[in-house]
Amino acid sequence: MNRRGRRRGVASIVGNLFTLIILFASFASIFAFIQYQRSSMQVQSMLLNKIDYDIITNIVRCNNTNNYCITIGIINKSTEKIDILSLWITDKYGMPLLQRDTNIMLEKGRSAVLLDSYSMSSLNDNDRIRIKIVTSDGTVKSEEFVIPYPMLKIKTIPIKSLSCVGQTILIHVINNEDTPIDNIKIYINNDRNNNIAVLDVGRLDGKSNVILQHNLSIAVNNLTIYAEGISILERSIRSNTETVRLDC
Repeated sequence: MNRRGRRRGVASIVGNLFTLIILFASFASIFAFIQYQRSSMQVQSMLLNKIDYDIITNIVRCNNTNNYCITIGIINKSTEKIDILSLWITDKYGMPLLQRDTNIMLEKGRSAVLLDSYSMSSLNDNDRIRIKIVTSDGTVKSEEFVIPYPMLKIKTIPIKSLSCVGQTILIHVINNEDTPIDNIKIYINNDRNNNIAVLDVGRLDGKSNVILQHNLSIAVNNLTIYAEGISILERSIRSNTETVRLDC
């Protein structure tokens, strides 16, 4: 082989090596890009799971006062734990009424109480407030409520009768929240505030309701009716109180 042939052979080998290097570099870049996209999707998925939670709220009159008592909780519905940094309550104009640092680390599927029967004197009927919860990833989740906002609500419907004895009352029991309420009981008191009946409802799943019928065995003029139960936050909750006039 002459010198010119050897040079061509060397040039061909160098060219092939250079082509292989370019191909390997291209494949490495494509592989790195795919890995980056996969990692980005995993991170986005984790972030989406991280902020998947429900706000649980109960706003009712405090006992024997004109103040409203607010209970706020959270349930982690995601597959990752979340870090709750702070809780805010603002009025309808966005002015802060209450701010609390929480620093609660909540494991998946668990619930926590952020505010427990906190009495607020600045609230009135039909006021609008907004509850905001801030997590460590900077996410702010907020919900608006109209005062009062009982987690457990009842509505009574008396059925007119010619006789005061044996009158029938329909009681509509409503769970306003997305989470279940257990051990619900309805208490019926006469105008002397003496209990005359207790009705056992049991469990109501989230956003569900039931209608009960009760026949009065005695003649009474007025009734006060309310319900009590246990929330998913393991707190005793009480409904609004209904007054029924029977005029017997």
